[in-house]
Amino acid sequence: MNVRMYRGTAAAAVVTLALVGLLGCGSADQIDGAGRAGRSESATSALRKTSETSPAASTTRSATATTAAAGSDVRACFDGRCELAVSKPTGFAVDHRFGINRVSITRITADDVSMTATGPGIFLGAQTGPGGVCTLNGLTIQVKSIKHGTAVLVFSPNR
Repeated sequence: MNVRMYRGTAAAAVVTLALVGLLGCGSADQIDGAGRAGRSESATSALRKTSETSPAASTTRSATATTAAAGSDVRACFDGRCELAVSKPTGFAVDHRFGINRVSITRITADDVSMTATGPGIFLGAQTGPGGVCTLNGLTIQVKSIKHGTAVLVFSPNR
């Protein structure tokens, strides 16, 4: 009986945290009142394991880059300021000052990108398309573009 109560409590916690993530996510159009709403990532697909580093991910500093350059150093995003090209699920650590310690890109389709953020007692999920912006605690993620299965994401701190 204790196992059943634990599963119910864990499921309620995952649903609650997914809803919290949804509240911080929307498209850039939402800012001017004309837009589409961001969508919450489902808890089951968000729990898929992602690799710590991925040859399909590349980074540059967003202050000087107009497109994501070739490379695979996702660690450049630790400080929350980068532009990242991702074509398959990947995950990486971020500075704890954002209130999370890991960001994972869990799925990329022709229409949108699904992502999660985790930290001590925190599980956030978001999904948005090109031009969309998600805020996951202290980190903002914009989907700059999606072309040929590769999403270009721009990360910036909001704290």
